[in-house]
Amino acid sequence: MDKIKWYAALRLVLFVSGLTIASKATAQQEPWPPTLPARSKGSNVQEIPNQGQGAAAKSLTQPSEQGAQLQLIPPAGGAGRPPALEAQNGCDLWRGAFSGNDPSVLVEARLCTDEAGQVTGLVQWSSFTSGYNVREVSGTRGTNGQFSLRDRDFRAYHPTLPWRFCLIDRYMLIPQGPNHLVGSYASRGCSDHAHVELFRVSANARSAK
Repeated sequence: MDKIKWYAALRLVLFVSGLTIASKATAQQEPWPPTLPARSKGSNVQEIPNQGQGAAAKSLTQPSEQGAQLQLIPPAGGAGRPPALEAQNGCDLWRGAFSGNDPSVLVEARLCTDEAGQVTGLVQWSSFTSGYNVREVSGTRGTNGQFSLRDRDFRAYHPTLPWRFCLIDRYMLIPQGPNHLVGSYASRGCSDHAHVELFRVSANARSAK
């Protein structure tokens, strides 16, 4: 009788082990990973082939004065960068960053608003990694100081291979106080959007003629 019980127990163990092996074999046939999460979009700088773009940008804003905030941004016109944009009569000069896959990007914007709220200007990008460009922009400025802009064309285009730049279809910038703009942009050319943060460097109260 003991031998019969031992034989039955052995058969049960072998049967359970067989189920476990079959289960593992079935699981190994499933695709892995079954679904990859969509990658977040980075700045309007695209590498060819397009690699993963960075996480959302951290805000440059600190609970301090504007001068301290600007110190967090790389200096314009420094070594390895093109000359800084110069101030111009009737224009505001801004400096800051766009989120994305190249943390060395510095952005300068010279925006000139006329009496009707029409805006023209230049946006300059410079990076130790992807190169630099200058963009002609136009759009409108609302009564609350918000900007709605788009790129018209590249005035300068100097990517570092294998990177490329794309025109921006729309910038939306909202004032956070008199010297701070935050917002976003979207670009179909690079299938890309990003956070924008700019601080005023200089201002001119007179309207551009």
